[in-house]
Amino acid sequence: MTKAEKQKVIKDETRDNYLKTIKLTMTENGCARACDIAKRLGVSKPTVSVHLRHLEDEGYIYRNEENRICLTRKGKVIANDISEKFLFFREILMSLDIDEQTAEEDACRMEHALSDKSFVSLKKYIGK
Repeated sequence: MTKAEKQKVIKDETRDNYLKTIKLTMTENGCARACDIAKRLGVSKPTVSVHLRHLEDEGYIYRNEENRICLTRKGKVIANDISEKFLFFREILMSLDIDEQTAEEDACRMEHALSDKSFVSLKKYIGK
């Protein structure tokens, strides 16, 4: 893998994690704020601001009239897909008696590693 390809993978994983976090925060709180995202991801507010600016520039998020962060349709598609993968892998791992924290950490890595094609095939194979 070239350096440029590695950087794209990291960028995509970061994007996916932010969109998944925004979706989860919106589900729990009705809206997403930069401070909530920073707390959930364990990063600084300035770091979140930089990433949110990129996500907004790329059309994944927008800010409403109250300056709350919302997902665009494009952002929702990715957030839903990555959330589905995460929940799928977490459920499987926890059903194998893996503790919740480890299952969540591993599921987070697995959600990025598997292509959509392989994920669909795996779901069919397992019967979910």
